Amino acid sequence: MTDLASHESPAPRGADRFAPLSPGLSPAVAAWTRELRTVWSVADMSINRFAGRYPVDKGTLSRYLNGKLVPRDQWFLNTLLAVLAEQGRAVAQPVRDHLIELQLEALQVAHPHEYKVRRVSDELELAHVGWQEAQRYARSLEEQLADRIRQIEELADKNGQLRAAWDADRVTVEAEKHRLGGRRHLVPEPDQLPVDAPVAHPPVLARQLQHQLADSRWTGGRPAPYPDRSTSWRPVPGPTAATSQASP
Repeated sequence: MTDLASHESPAPRGADRFAPLSPGLSPAVAAWTRELRTVWSVADMSINRFAGRYPVDKGTLSRYLNGKLVPRDQWFLNTLLAVLAEQGRAVAQPVRDHLIELQLEALQVAHPHEYKVRRVSDELELAHVGWQEAQRYARSLEEQLADRIRQIEELADKNGQLRAAWDADRVTVEAEKHRLGGRRHLVPEPDQLPVDAPVAHPPVLARQLQHQLADSRWTGGRPAPYPDRSTSWRPVPGPTAATSQASP
């Protein structure tokens, strides 16, 4: 049994207004009706007030509470439990499940055809809920797919921009290499340098190379031979030396 009546210290007003249950009721119907009367009493509702507030006639309510009729749908039980919740007496889920189970057992015994209809209705409702969940999940997947496609397109655009920039840089480098390659005849080849050629101080060597490049126009575009030790310059000992001394 449910423990709804234990939440109220005074006895509910409607508890002593119910007629005794018929001894001919099946155990399942009697168990359901007793629990239904408990919920009704705790809700402290009257048949007139309930019928005036909800779309159900007073005769149907009376038969529900006397065990002569078991409601097929779950609407009546859900409405009573909603009234309890409005009054701050919301029941726990195990209590709700117990009441639903009692109602189905009573319906199966009292109205077998209505029980089959109720089962099919419940299955259809569950299928509809599952379909709605599947629809929401499918929409979520579509949104995720659209987001992934957008990210891929953005990456493809960035990749194209990087490739275009890389191609432009390569063209520039190739052009620079070609331009510099045309001036290689102005620089002495390594095999033209004497093995024992002295190493001059960088500023002096730079001036000599400038002179060589200037004199190349008189030698047919070829640089003048690298000076040996008999020329008029000598390697500078270090940065503090004034100038190179001419050999006799």
